[in-house]
Order: sequence, then C-alpha cells, then structure tokens
Amino acid sequence: EDGSERRFNEYLMTGRQQLTRRASELLEAADFLPKELEKCYNTTAGTIMLGGHSYGAPSAVMAANGASEQSNIQGLILHDPALGMGYGMLPPNGAKSKVPTISYVSDEYNRANVRYGDLTLHVRGCFHGNFVDAPLWAPRLVMRPLSLVIPAAGPADPLMVHDQLAESAMAFLESRDPEPKRVMTGDLFELV
Repeated sequence: EDGSERRFNEYLMTGRQQLTRRASELLEAADFLPKELEKCYNTTAGTIMLGGHSYGAPSAVMAANGASEQSNIQGLILHDPALGMGYGMLPPNGAKSKVPTISYVSDEYNRANVRYGDLTLHVRGCFHGNFVDAPLWAPRLVMRPLSLVIPAAGPADPLMVHDQLAESAMAFLESRDPEPKRVMTGDLFELV
C-alpha cells in the first residue's frame, strides 16, 4: 500500500457495534441451538450458560444482562474478562450480573484487580494464554520463553490448569451456584 487514506467502508463496524452484534449472535444461538438439538437428535438441552475469554467476555456479559425474562441462559463462565472492551456498555468492574456468574482470572488479571460476577477465582500460576489450548499442545520449550514476551503460559502445569478449570466449571453447570465450596475444586484456585 502507498499509505494514502482509504475510502470509508460501510461494512466495517465500530467497536460498540461489533460488541452489540456479538451479543445478539450469542442470544440467537442460545435460543436456536436447544430447539435444533431437540429436533435433530430428539434430546433436550440442559443448563445453558454463556462464556467468554478475554475480548469474548464482554459479549457474553452484555448478552446475558440484555436477555429477556424468557431466556434460557442460566449463568456465565468468564476467563480473564476484558471488561475494558465493553465501550462503557457493561456494568463496572466488580459488579454482579443478572445471572449467576463465575470469573476465573490469571496472575496478570488478578494483579490488575479484575473482578466480575458472584465469584472471582484467581488461578495461581496461570497466565492469560493458559485459558486457551496452546499450552496443552505446544512444547514447554516454546511456551515458557514466549511467556517472556507475551503472557502465553504460566508456571502451573497446563494440564492441571485445564483439568481444574473443567472440574470447577462442571460443578457450576450442575449446581448453577457459584458457592466457593462447590466450585473451588483443586489447589490452584484462590478466592479473591
């Protein structure tokens, strides 16, 4: 490119418009998928919760808080919620949601005092990148040095992080209760 100014593209959206679009898509999926499962597989959907990691969390929070009373959304599971990406359209840091909500935060987000929902758990030894699957399949020889540049993987064993997150989220899904005694399965969690 020559560096000249580009013409306006009416198909591009502002950050606020993108967030609203993602939240609307989540609500549509939460409404559509249970009906489709019943129709195609003759089964019923149980508990429906929305979730989001980092920039995905504001969309989930906005969708859950904007859902109608008839909505079947029964909770939120958030990983390192980037609440600052809410463009002023979200409840403030430390607020509670309309539905039961549990947030899991990494070492970095815990130091930044990020809190949202009924319960926030610090996952000790976890970096922002531990909430994705890369630390599970990429060699530690790659992930640890990469963590000097970006928060790719913390010192905790990635498999242990994912196992304990899965057990905790399953306890929350089954009980729909963010009570610490129910969801603090494992030794990596710290109540904050």
